[in-house]
Amino acid sequence: MQLGKPEISLNVSSLKDSLAFYATLGFKQVEGDPRQGWAVLKQTGIRLGLYEGHGVENSISFFGGDVESIAGKLHEGGYSLESGPVQEQDGTKGAKVLDPDGNLLYFNA
Repeated sequence: MQLGKPEISLNVSSLKDSLAFYATLGFKQVEGDPRQGWAVLKQTGIRLGLYEGHGVENSISFFGGDVESIAGKLHEGGYSLESGPVQEQDGTKGAKVLDPDGNLLYFNA
């Protein structure tokens, strides 16, 4: 089962302030459009998504994995998905699950 590339996703109150803060830590923007309220940063193999005004919960996201297989394994393990697998607006497939502590994991491919 391939989970995909992990990304920590954070809901931020000021994208401008957050970009400046994470730049101080050596993060560089690799994707996104700050005018649209989002940016993806990278530093030494760590992907960090910053989202302002998108209703994104703080979460760990996995991109490019086999969403159907992941969902099947979770179901077999007795875990209930919060959503999915469903077709997302951008044409990708997504699924969400909460870990035992209520942390959101999002799978998208």
